[in-house]
Amino acid sequence: DNKIYNNAILKLVGDEAIINKNQHSSSTGLTQYYGAGSYTGLCGGNSYYDIDFIGGGTYTVNADLTVRHNFTITSATFTPSTYTLTLNGTTDQTIIMNGQSLYGLTLNNTGDAGSDDIIVNGDIDINGNLTITDGDLDLNTYDPNITLAGNLSIAANGSIDIGTGNFTFDGASLQTVSSNDTSFYQIGRASCRER
Repeated sequence: DNKIYNNAILKLVGDEAIINKNQHSSSTGLTQYYGAGSYTGLCGGNSYYDIDFIGGGTYTVNADLTVRHNFTITSATFTPSTYTLTLNGTTDQTIIMNGQSLYGLTLNNTGDAGSDDIIVNGDIDINGNLTITDGDLDLNTYDPNITLAGNLSIAANGSIDIGTGNFTFDGASLQTVSSNDTSFYQIGRASCRER
């Protein structure tokens, strides 16, 4: 029936022709991209449970991505273009970028309190907006530095668990913060201009 079943690992170079894309997203399996070339778009589709870029290739996405569990870049080059990564699990999730950047990041983890953490392991540079619709952005476990060029929006069901890392706004134009009473440890502005 062309589905990848629970706990399976689907390994892709990046240029395979897959007819039934996103069939693996309904399981609890891992998709690994291990190619060494340059690839535009993800041949496995745009919806995943676990995804890991383990090769030395360059992956340029051409659509928004949705991940229900962990998003990891182990060794590849990830080019987000102007697309958004959405993490929408129901249990704790982890994001590991290893020096790569994102354009937009949306968090919508609907798990129970205490099981709705999105744990950031390592610094993240976000060149678009950070939107927390639901879930707890955990910046306390690993104390990463966050750099944000767009707007920060935290809805009533969202929160940030602040650590000792820096949160820096480095946008070239006006940035807005819409928060449900979140406190920061150390907040900065990369550049200031006369108004």
